[in-house]
Amino acid sequence: MMRIDRRCPFLCLALSLPLLCAASLLAATPGVPVTPVVPLSVTGYRHWTRVNSTPHPMQSQLALLCITPTQEQLASQPYNPHIDMSAERGQRFVTVYVNPIASHEMLSAKKPHFPKGSLIIKEKMLTATSPTPELLTVMRKREKGFNPAGGDWEYFVLDGTGKRVQSQGRLAACMSCHATWKDTDYVSRAYLDAHVRDKLR
Repeated sequence: MMRIDRRCPFLCLALSLPLLCAASLLAATPGVPVTPVVPLSVTGYRHWTRVNSTPHPMQSQLALLCITPTQEQLASQPYNPHIDMSAERGQRFVTVYVNPIASHEMLSAKKPHFPKGSLIIKEKMLTATSPTPELLTVMRKREKGFNPAGGDWEYFVLDGTGKRVQSQGRLAACMSCHATWKDTDYVSRAYLDAHVRDKLR
């Protein structure tokens, strides 16, 4: 008959405690970032404030950056500094929405400082009359220190339904593009209607 050593559970616990302590110390060690994952929900975003009254055209190169293109895609979409308006060459249109906490800074402040929790959702569409977006790109303002090099913004690329995240985090392609607008909290607002832009204070 096999003999059961009743001390085994206690021995296992005694052996595991130092490992648990070491793991907790490592997680709290300065220089080892611990980034909390915050769930994202964009349900009902079309009931938020719509920023531009008509879809705003994106140049083909910018449209590609929103989906983190491969080198082959970039090579097949030569950048034209003059507006390349042909849809088949990569141009897209965007409609932008903001949640309530972000609306004042987006629509009223000349040099905005978006508060934590601000959400900016950009629908990317194949044509100006597309009924549904091809995909969504999202900027979410996180806590101070989350992304110091990029204004503490977190970036997301979602499918057109807003239910599946394709990529998220401190996305290099997004950050490199939005760095241009550091003075306006890394938000371009090129899509604002002219009468709104003229009233920014």
